[in-house]
Amino acid sequence: MPFDGNSYVRSEAVARLDHTIHLLAPEERWVKRVLETDDGRRCIMGALRTANAERLEPFVCAAINELTGKPLNVAVFNDARETTYAMVIDALMRARRMIVEAEAATLEAILSPAGVPLRMPQSPIMWA
Repeated sequence: MPFDGNSYVRSEAVARLDHTIHLLAPEERWVKRVLETDDGRRCIMGALRTANAERLEPFVCAAINELTGKPLNVAVFNDARETTYAMVIDALMRARRMIVEAEAATLEAILSPAGVPLRMPQSPIMWA
């Protein structure tokens, strides 16, 4: 049931990135140098497009840059000889974390009065 405390709301951006990750798992579903193969394998950009998540590319690029220490775009990273499947999933999970943190910061800015941090109640009774 909505708002019964037994579920959580996942943002559209996180849901689309999760779908992107799902499209690339297991490792045999990830490819280099092509968006999508006839048998459904995809590169990162192919998975982002299929998941209708192209707008998240800046987060993925930031995660790639954090992971590699280099300003690489998604296609260059995906197709690089040294890029492994583990690195692809690592980059996408970092992008997911960045999205969650950005959304949390935005929510706090909206809900908090100027200069007053948003705090969760300390008492478990408040959440019963």
